[in-house]
Amino acid sequence: MENHWLIKKHRHNIEITTMSSKDFRWKINDETPFEMDSSENPYNAVFAWEKIVPSYGFFFDFVGIEELLPILLKNSSLQAHKTLLVETGSNVPIIKISTDYFVQHVIDFIDANQGMGSIIISEDLELLMEFTDDYKYYAFSNFSIQEKF
Repeated sequence: MENHWLIKKHRHNIEITTMSSKDFRWKINDETPFEMDSSENPYNAVFAWEKIVPSYGFFFDFVGIEELLPILLKNSSLQAHKTLLVETGSNVPIIKISTDYFVQHVIDFIDANQGMGSIIISEDLELLMEFTDDYKYYAFSNFSIQEKF
């Protein structure tokens, strides 16, 4: 875990928690209205986005997303939340990070999952994002990210 490139690159700006991905997902499922999805869904999402109101989704694997996504997140309601909890992969514990730092380096945190998906939630458990772990490259959230598209 300490040798993971994301940890090495961002070690001075993140806090590594003791929470595993499994514990993190169950915490969200148990302590929020966001339910884990037990059915097959077309995007291989962890959460039942069809039950989350409001919910938004968009394809995020296109030329220019590296520049656009930080701008969109900076202009979203995510900025009203100071700290985020980030899942980047099953062998890396959950990371606690300032929202501003996450937004600046969002592509690193998405890339760190190596195609396995990412879940991000505000520390107060109000705002949830999920980047799917499949070839469809879909981002879901319970807040609008793409108003400026």
